[in-house]
Amino acid sequence: MDAAAVYQRRWWALAVMCISLLVITLDNTILNVALPALIRDTHASTSQLQWVIDGYTLVFAGLLLTTGAAVTDAPEPKKRAPAMPGGGDDYDY
Repeated sequence: MDAAAVYQRRWWALAVMCISLLVITLDNTILNVALPALIRDTHASTSQLQWVIDGYTLVFAGLLLTTGAAVTDAPEPKKRAPAMPGGGDDYDY
């Protein structure tokens, strides 16, 4: 792999990490905005709300990690060698 391709991949990796951080921040903001409604509807105490927030964040982080691992470990489609002139076989490589 040449230096230009490595440099380009670094920017893609940075973009993916920034987008995932944005999703996490937005999700936690939505949860914090919903806290007054949770207090009103469930009559939860401060301790119970802390458990809700911690549990939600822990589950979300676990799902984010396992989804990222599943995406990166997914097999890539096989590339086919071009047909050989003269009727040769196609080989997977």
